[in-house]
Amino acid sequence: MDIRTMRYYMIVAQEENMTTAAEVLHVTQPTLSRQIADLEKELGCLLFERTNRRTVLNEDGRHLYKKFSEILAMVDETASEFRNKDRRITGEVSIGAGESRTVDLLGTAMKNLLNTHPDVLFRIHSANSASILDRLESDELDFGLLFEPVSLENYRHLRIPARERLGVLTTADHPLAEKGFVTAEDLASYPLIMVAPRSLDRYALSRLFGLPSDAANIVGYGNLIYNVSCFVRSGVGIALTIDGLTYTGEGSSFRFIPMRPERYRSQVLLWKKKKELSRAAQLFLSEMIGVCSSFSNYGE
Repeated sequence: MDIRTMRYYMIVAQEENMTTAAEVLHVTQPTLSRQIADLEKELGCLLFERTNRRTVLNEDGRHLYKKFSEILAMVDETASEFRNKDRRITGEVSIGAGESRTVDLLGTAMKNLLNTHPDVLFRIHSANSASILDRLESDELDFGLLFEPVSLENYRHLRIPARERLGVLTTADHPLAEKGFVTAEDLASYPLIMVAPRSLDRYALSRLFGLPSDAANIVGYGNLIYNVSCFVRSGVGIALTIDGLTYTGEGSSFRFIPMRPERYRSQVLLWKKKKELSRAAQLFLSEMIGVCSSFSNYGE
């Protein structure tokens, strides 16, 4: 069984007539009939119901038609990739990421790639770490941008040089807004909204913000900073978050106050060890490596 035989079989199945199929393939009818007979002998079953006028697939033949369709599509796609690998690059690159300023680096790499390969399409999935990992495992995503720590056992990774500064988001008239920094003791005095899944509260409080979980008054959770900022504005509580996600400049009703001692979070770009990246995804990764190598962290 070879590729040529598969293609012969597909044409016979589509034309439903051996003579017509032979004309399409530019071979003699006896030659084509012999190829199909040899295929049936090799597989040990008949594939067609034959009449004087028609050659129609039987049940086994329809099953084989589906399998050959999949194989030939893969063969044609692979051949196309190699023919065009140094020419026009197409395809989709899918990336999962949470909210952070580090996403700016993804944007820079995307723009650089689109400058040279404008037919590449990017798909961004915004979600928390658990959702992104699930989608990486099911091959719905090529890459995931996640905060450390994260298990790297099944992944290759690129460590991102950007660091995200931790602190609190308050309203401009909040008692903490006049301070240049906040401490864990300050956090214990106010109702808190976690910008994280509920399952991360103990880790986030004790390891990231230095606040023992039994000293915290957590009144809510959220995974999108815009929605959380609405609760902050309403006086529900102050939000534990990272810098730069909400505008806090002139005229803003919000203030971001960093932690003291200063605390940061880092991120990694992950992709599965066992997944073969498309040409477009490989080029995006190359751009990300270049962006990271020339990066200086947000003016620190």
